[in-house]
Amino acid sequence: MKKVIFIVLLTLMVSVSVNVKARNTGHSAFQDIEFNGSQAKLLIDMTTYEKQKAHQKYKKWRFFGWSVGVINKNADCRYTAETIFSKANSTSTPVTFNYEMVESSKIETSISASGAITSKAKGKIKAVEVGLDTTIRGEIGRKKTTTRSEETKMSIVIFPNTKVTMKVTGNAELSNGVGSYYFLGICFKKGEWEYIDVIDECYELIEEKI
Repeated sequence: MKKVIFIVLLTLMVSVSVNVKARNTGHSAFQDIEFNGSQAKLLIDMTTYEKQKAHQKYKKWRFFGWSVGVINKNADCRYTAETIFSKANSTSTPVTFNYEMVESSKIETSISASGAITSKAKGKIKAVEVGLDTTIRGEIGRKKTTTRSEETKMSIVIFPNTKVTMKVTGNAELSNGVGSYYFLGICFKKGEWEYIDVIDECYELIEEKI
């Protein structure tokens, strides 16, 4: 999703600690996904029974090709992508350090799949086969990809018994569902798919007592 180069200059010695609350989202690019007031659910959090019910509910016969059903369509969510740094000051005096980062990022889509549907690495992201992707995008819409590059410089003060953490967060839209592949009217394989389309990203600076 991004390339990040950063330089940190410390003016005093500090202790470094990383204590990141991460969970398995089914997407290696995201440490956490939270939904904004909806009942949407990640594919990895669905039970086998829920997936089976979805296949029954959204079953669409076709003579040839992919048939898909959408469980959640473009559900608003908030993601945490990665932790840039996490530093703690265990001394009795404030600590200041200068931080410089050169960053190039590309807003992309994260894809996961299960069952007989597989996602394969395509560059730095995963993708499903073209025919299935085209069918899914016909249901949920296609998102615009944007690329940007920027340089960030800042001076950060860490007060005694305080930890400062910088994370990459942002807004995204999640869509998931089921899919079945038919050949001559016979279902040859089926599984589940999930797309997370990143809308924007920002750097969140968090200060907490230790």
